[in-house]
Amino acid sequence: MQLATEVSAWAGCETIVENDTNLATVAEKWRGVATEIDDLAFVLAGARTGAGLLSKGVLLKGFHGAAGEIGALEMLGWHRAPEHFTSFPHLPAGVTRHESAGWVMRAARDGDENAKAAVESYTRDLAEGIAAIALLLDPEVVVLGGGASRSADVLIEPLIRHLEPLCIDMPTIMVSSLGDQAVVTGAIRRALDKIEDRLYDADGLLATGTD
Repeated sequence: MQLATEVSAWAGCETIVENDTNLATVAEKWRGVATEIDDLAFVLAGARTGAGLLSKGVLLKGFHGAAGEIGALEMLGWHRAPEHFTSFPHLPAGVTRHESAGWVMRAARDGDENAKAAVESYTRDLAEGIAAIALLLDPEVVVLGGGASRSADVLIEPLIRHLEPLCIDMPTIMVSSLGDQAVVTGAIRRALDKIEDRLYDADGLLATGTD
């Protein structure tokens, strides 16, 4: 990848470029809520929605590295899901698009009917994409991460309610325990994997004559 090459030249060391959802998926398996799970989907839900996929303990990246990017399909709800918050008609003056989801979640938690309706619409759209993943890969667990995980108490019940009718076998829904640290934790794990691969590469050590 050209970006990795450019950064490597600037930094003077090898650089790896990786998708944020893939890193978060690795993190949840390593240090998060899914340490005992080999078949999982991590859904990064916030300003955008994406997924990282793990099957039999192996991260699925696809030929072009775009596995899990079903949010690109406009006919699925992930494309429009954030708009239920960013375009919420009852936002107070001064609340930015970036702050809109948190504001609506808090309002729904406090019983605001308009905000609760927005949450219903959001989770319905979110469920469509998760169902597509569940029907294709049959993960044991779906981990909800990203900004949405901070409002799991508001989201999980309607999400499960909308998801169950769409699935043949319902996955367990879990909430990320790593929160905003998921991506950086995955990056650390990815770097450690690279170092360990090099340290224990017997063929490589023999080829270079290193003891």
